[in-house]
Amino acid sequence: MIQSESYCEINMITSKWNDILGELDFAFQPIVNSFTGETFAVEALLRGVDRVGFESVQELFDNAYEDSILFNLDLSLRRKAAMKFVSIPFYKKIKLFYNYDPRVLEMPDYIQFETEKILDDFGIKHDNFCFEINERFKINCFDSFNSIFDFIKKRGIKVAIDDFGSGFAGLELFYNTDPDFIKFDKFLINQINVYMRKKVFCSNIINLSRLLGATNIAEGVETEEEFHVCRDLGFELMQGFFIQKPVTDIYELSFINEKVSLSAVYKRRDLPGDAELISREVVVLDTVNIDDTFASIFDKFSHKLQYNFFPLVDSGGYPVGIIHEKNIKKYVYSPYGKDLLNNKSITKSIKEFAVKCPVADINTPQDVIIEMFVANSESEGVLITKDLKYFGFLSAKSLLNIINEKNIFYAREMNPLTKLPGNVMISSFIDDTFCQTDKNCYYIYMDFDNFKPFNDRFGFRQGDKIITIFAEILRREIKIDRDSFIGHVGGDDFFIGLAGSDDVIMELNRTIADIIKKFADTAATFYDRAEFNAGFYRSKDRYGVEREFELLSVSAALLHIRKGERNITKESVSEVFAGMKSSAKKSKDRIFIKTV
Repeated sequence: MIQSESYCEINMITSKWNDILGELDFAFQPIVNSFTGETFAVEALLRGVDRVGFESVQELFDNAYEDSILFNLDLSLRRKAAMKFVSIPFYKKIKLFYNYDPRVLEMPDYIQFETEKILDDFGIKHDNFCFEINERFKINCFDSFNSIFDFIKKRGIKVAIDDFGSGFAGLELFYNTDPDFIKFDKFLINQINVYMRKKVFCSNIINLSRLLGATNIAEGVETEEEFHVCRDLGFELMQGFFIQKPVTDIYELSFINEKVSLSAVYKRRDLPGDAELISREVVVLDTVNIDDTFASIFDKFSHKLQYNFFPLVDSGGYPVGIIHEKNIKKYVYSPYGKDLLNNKSITKSIKEFAVKCPVADINTPQDVIIEMFVANSESEGVLITKDLKYFGFLSAKSLLNIINEKNIFYAREMNPLTKLPGNVMISSFIDDTFCQTDKNCYYIYMDFDNFKPFNDRFGFRQGDKIITIFAEILRREIKIDRDSFIGHVGGDDFFIGLAGSDDVIMELNRTIADIIKKFADTAATFYDRAEFNAGFYRSKDRYGVEREFELLSVSAALLHIRKGERNITKESVSEVFAGMKSSAKKSKDRIFIKTV
C-alpha cells in the first residue's frame, strides 16, 4: 500500500513538472570578445517562469528541489537549451553557458554522464559547453562536488564561477573548482568608471585569475563608460545590456557585435608597445588539439625534438594547458600502454594528461606576465593568446629578452637628471589617452618662473638640484597608475597627464596648487633672509642688465579636454599650451585652466 502511494505521488509530481516544462523557454545573451566584438558564447537564461506561477527562476528551482525532481527537470532544461542553441546559424563557432544548480548532486536519482549524452545527441563539442556555478549556493558536499567537476573538466566541459563577489562561497569555489572562467558580479561592474575601489578590487582579482589560468568575464555591463573601463582593466570577455539584452529570437543574435567592433579605437599605453615586444619574442609551438588522437601526439613528440611539451588547445583554439612528454611517456614503454590510451572507454580525453600553465592575452602588460611566471615556479613559461586564441609561448628566455629590451628603452627615454619619462613617452601618453573618448583628458604643463636668473645667481649645480627637488614633489603628489603620468619635457618644463571622470577637475586643481606652494616654500630656502622677507632678489637678466626678480616659483597650464567627440585635434595640443603658458604666469595663483 505504501509503495503504491509513493508511486502515485511521483507520477503526480512528474506530470505537474512536465506541464511546467512545456511553458518554459530560453533566452540567449551574448558574451563577446571586448577587443574584436566577436561573440564568444551565449548564456542560456530561463524565461516563462511567471506563466507557470513562479515569481523567479530561483523559486522554480527551490520548488523542484523540495519535490526531489530537480535533477530530472534540469536535464530536460539542458536538452531544451541545447536544442535551441544548435538552431543558431553560427553555433559551431561559439560556446553555450548554462547555469548549474549544485543541489542536483543531492537528488536521489542523480547519475553521471547525462550531460555528455545530451551534447553528443545534438553534436555539440564538449568544450563548447560551460556550466556556470553560482557562488550564492552554500555547497555542503565539496568533496563530492570537486570530484564530479574535476571529472567533467577532464572530458573538456568548461566550468565558470558565476556572480563572483556576490556571495560567501566565491573564494572557496575559486580554490576548489579550478575554473575556466570567472564571471564578475554586476555589483562590481556597476559604475566601475566612478568608484576607484571597484577598479582596484577587480584589477587584483583579474591578475589572480590570470595566474591560475582562468579567463575573466565582466557581466552586467550596462553603459559605454563601464565597457571602456572594463576593457582597460583587462576583461577579455563582457556581457550585459550595453552589448545586447537577452533575446528569445535566435535571429536577433549575430556573430559580430557592431557596437563593440565599431567602438572607439582602443590602445594601451604600455611603451614601447608590450604587444609588439611579445610578438617578437613569442615562440610559436605546434599545438595539440583536445580532440587529437594519442597516436598523433606520439608522432609530434618523435618529430619535434626541440621541446618536450606542447600547448593543448580546445576546439575553439583557446589554450587549456600543456601536454608534457613525461606524462605519457610511461604508457609508450609499457606493453599495453598505447592500447590503454587509445581505448576511449578507459581514457576519455587528452585533457586528463594536461597540466596548468599561466595564460595571458597579448595586450597584458609585460610586468604582469612576468609576475605570473614568477608566481608559477613550476611552469615552463606563459601561454599567450590573441583574440582568445592560442598565439604562442613565452619561455623564461623570451621573458628575459623582453625585460632587457624594455629596460634599454626606458633607460634611453628617461631624463638622466630626474629619471622621469621624456618627450617620446609624453607624446605616446597623449596619443593613447586622446583616443579614449569615454574619458576626460587632463594635461598639465608646468614650468619654472624666472629660472635663468636663479641659475645665474646660484650656479648650474643648484639649478639641477632644484629641478630634481621639483621632480620628487611631483612623484609624491601625483599617484601614478594606468591613467596618470608624469614626464620631464626638458630643462625646467614638466608634464602631468591624467584620464578620468568629470569630477577630477576640482581635486586636480587643489593638487596643483599644493605642488606650487610646496615648491615655492622649498625654493625660498635658497635665498638669504633679507631676500626672502623682501620677496625678490637682484640678478642680471638675459641682456646683462641687473634688476629685481621674484623668488623662484612654478606655473601650471591645465588643459581639460572633455570626453566624447574631441573639439581639438591631437596635434594642436602643444599649440594650445603655448597660448596658455603666459596666462598661467600672469595669474595670481599661477594656474590657468582651459576646457575644450
